[in-house]
Amino acid sequence: MFAPSTTVVIPCFNEAPGIGDLIDEVLSSIPQASIVIIDDNSPDGTAEVAASRGSRVTVIRREGRLGLASAIHAGLKAASTEVVIVMDGDGSHEPKDALRLIDTLRDADLAVGSRWMKGGTAPGLTMPRTAWSRGANSLVDLVLGYHINDWTAGFFAIRGAAIPRLTKTPPQARGWAGSLEIKFRALCLGLTLVEIPVTFGRRRHGTSKLRIRDMVESLVDLFAILRNRSDVTEHDDGA
Repeated sequence: MFAPSTTVVIPCFNEAPGIGDLIDEVLSSIPQASIVIIDDNSPDGTAEVAASRGSRVTVIRREGRLGLASAIHAGLKAASTEVVIVMDGDGSHEPKDALRLIDTLRDADLAVGSRWMKGGTAPGLTMPRTAWSRGANSLVDLVLGYHINDWTAGFFAIRGAAIPRLTKTPPQARGWAGSLEIKFRALCLGLTLVEIPVTFGRRRHGTSKLRIRDMVESLVDLFAILRNRSDVTEHDDGA
């Protein structure tokens, strides 16, 4: 049985009502896992709820809302396991699908849970958000010159050995483009990326935090990520 040591990184902001249940589900679904919560100073007590879940949970409390990209980066650098999974804190990703991502890493460096490939679904997205996501993925294909079905997926797993190469330079993205930046870096460095279909469910509590300003910021970040391509490859020593 393929059961590598695993860290699950969950970036959070104001997820107190559901984060405890999500942590319990992850630890039940992945017995070998530990969890790192990256909390951006949530005023609703998310960090306190997460910290109460036991010794397998580490909470990194940041001073302010610093954004998804730096949260992912911090979580990856905090992990020291054979596999690291990144997932949303709102319950839209199924912990059981994380096991399929782990298994995919038998033959890949990065496994992405894709909504937009055959077999993937996204009942958790409204029609406007579906249109935005589809359009954004087509634009990213065009700008970055690689094809991935779901660039903006926030549910993915990485071999621990690849993480130092992916995090040698700070992220250029600030917010929602952080997940696509990791994928782009992996492809630029010649790592193997495989997508598997997943279901993106409805968030269990609260409302989406995606705002118009976040969409605009992501478009600006996309070109910053492209400009930084040479910096990523120049700092890579293959180890």
